[in-house]
Amino acid sequence: MDLRNFPGPLDLQAAIWASVSGRAVGLAQLACPRQRDGEHRRAWRNGGDSFWLCRMGVAIDGLGDRSPSLGPGAAGEVRLFSLFGFLHWAGASPWMSWSVQLVVSTTLTLGIYFLWAKPFPYDLRAAALCIGSLIVSPYVLFYDLCILSIAVAFLVNGGLLRGFLPGERTTIVLCWAALFPMKTPVGAIVCVALAFLCVRRIIAYRRDHPGVHQAVPLAGTAS
Repeated sequence: MDLRNFPGPLDLQAAIWASVSGRAVGLAQLACPRQRDGEHRRAWRNGGDSFWLCRMGVAIDGLGDRSPSLGPGAAGEVRLFSLFGFLHWAGASPWMSWSVQLVVSTTLTLGIYFLWAKPFPYDLRAAALCIGSLIVSPYVLFYDLCILSIAVAFLVNGGLLRGFLPGERTTIVLCWAALFPMKTPVGAIVCVALAFLCVRRIIAYRRDHPGVHQAVPLAGTAS
């Protein structure tokens, strides 16, 4: 089974990267309290960098006041399945949750960028991109986890083509079973576990193909 042409490499890449960028813009909007909108408009009229400096300042001021649902005030019934939501649910402080989310998101974004710049198999790069699109966002609801089914499909495809590593199939089944208790935000743990499988395959592929460190053109999709 070859998934490289389903639904289409370019369409899949464009859709997921658009989702990641859209979530980043949405996060900036969520972090800004509405009562400071007048300050934004005045800064916009003044023009230049003052608008963006004001926007960043208000966003930073509002991070610590966010509930686990990323809304101002008391938390509602919405439970987040992101890394930020899991840490907040576990009792971590808002600033600790945001700091870990920021560090992990930045590191993962750079890692996926360099992964796509190397001649790794397409199914491995696509699986990492799908998983990363969930990990980098602090606002992940339960139905967003359906993206993991695409990642697992690519992982299984790679396993059928080149063989599974020890423990991979067991880990995939356990991740699937862990998603059933919807009241516990374990989505971040499942994403991290699947990301770990991607890292293992990257290490194994580099060991079997020493020349993979050489970059290829960004337009290439060689497997």
